[in-house]
Amino acid sequence: MSEIFHTRTEVSGNPLSEQRWPKQQMVVMGDALGPEGANFCLFYYAVSGPYYMMEPAHTHLQDMWLINLGGDPLNVEEFDAEVTMWWGEDAEKIVMDRTSVAQVPPGLLHRGLFFDPVRSPYVHIHTYTAPTHGKAVIVDEHVRGAGLRQDATA
Repeated sequence: MSEIFHTRTEVSGNPLSEQRWPKQQMVVMGDALGPEGANFCLFYYAVSGPYYMMEPAHTHLQDMWLINLGGDPLNVEEFDAEVTMWWGEDAEKIVMDRTSVAQVPPGLLHRGLFFDPVRSPYVHIHTYTAPTHGKAVIVDEHVRGAGLRQDATA
């Protein structure tokens, strides 16, 4: 439960994204189910300690759902942690501090997730209404005034 994976993506020497997540991750991609696929994909994390997913501001073409459940399967309402995210052009801080489901609609600009503090283990699930997840638009906030945007496929 203590192993953390760390990845960092750089483009031309500049950091694009950085993520840390626990080893306890399960991924289900709808497109792996065959040509008909399924119109969803799912990422499941067993969270036992703080970690973060740093990403540049981006949007998706599909809905994204963030589900937080307490770690006791007999009492998922017992949630003692905080998940922080930033939404919109003004980076409004959103804190999820209880068992919850949050929808990030298509086109809503959002940034990485911070899973901190974690006072007791819990389950975090990302789902998308698409066979695979992908970023539609990435916004370079360092040159935000210039309005630089790029299409992305990953």
